[in-house]
This record gives sequence, C-alpha cells and structure tokens, in this order.
Amino acid sequence: KEECLNHLSKRVGTSLRNLVSEEKARGVTLGGKAVGALKDSTIIKLQSYYHKAIKENMPDIPATQKAIMATLDHMNSTDQKPKHQKCPE
Repeated sequence: KEECLNHLSKRVGTSLRNLVSEEKARGVTLGGKAVGALKDSTIIKLQSYYHKAIKENMPDIPATQKAIMATLDHMNSTDQKPKHQKCPE
C-alpha cells in the first residue's frame, strides 16, 4: 500500500535524523557542513531513493534489496573511490 510505503520512508528519515543527534550528543559528528556529512539534504535524498527503490521493485525482494544497497553505495561514492558497481545501467 502507498501509505505504508510513505510511512516506511518517513521512518527511515526520522531514524537517520535521530542517529545524527544521538551521535552528536556522544561527541561524534555525522552531520555538519563537511563533504560526506549526513546533512538534512542527504537524508532527504536517501529517504526518496529508498522510497523509489521499494516502489519500483515491490514484489521482488532480492531486487528491492539490491536497489537499496545500490543507493547506499552510490551516495557513499566519491571521485577518488567510485562505488557504482551496483547502480543500474
């Protein structure tokens, strides 16, 4: 159902925001303005990519898992260390 998918992607965003604030309280910086930081804009992108990966691969669980992992690798990729092996062609 669409509303369940929306709820799930919302929970992903909330969990990531909570992780950033919990780690900040412990003295570990995940967010901020640095390159590669888990900024709010990055969380929104991850949230929408997660939603898209599930929606496009709904009945096929292995394809959904592959799409989600491709999203994480893609977002973690840099020019020095590209990680686009799992990205769809």
